Amino acid sequence: MITIIVLCLVMGEWYPFSHFPMYSKLASTTQCLYIARLDDTPVFIGRDHGVQPFLLRKIYNTEIDVLKNATPNGKRSEISQEQMDGAARKVLDWFRDKHAKPGSALHAAPLKLMTEDYTIESGKVVRTIKTLAGP
Repeated sequence: MITIIVLCLVMGEWYPFSHFPMYSKLASTTQCLYIARLDDTPVFIGRDHGVQPFLLRKIYNTEIDVLKNATPNGKRSEISQEQMDGAARKVLDWFRDKHAKPGSALHAAPLKLMTEDYTIESGKVVRTIKTLAGP
């Protein structure tokens, strides 16, 4: 046991022997994006369409990054609400183009891109749900 402790101290922060301190602080807010029908019931995109839900968030964040890079200071706070809505619309359009084609059960259904945000406030988790794009 002492040999392992000494070895770890000698190795320090060298991959793969690192304890990855970049993950030691969690963000105060996390976000989950999903596709929903008009009545707010979620579409099971993973099970029914083979799309992992994290992919929606990844595409959305990529669109936001493009907008951030186009601003002078590269900050999300400088992106207009109209631009944010446009980024969300692109994600919803992407899903429709790929998985709600003519003949599919979702083709005629009005769909929305929704977000559930979880924030820690005063030691409690607060859940906020809102529509990012859709009717």
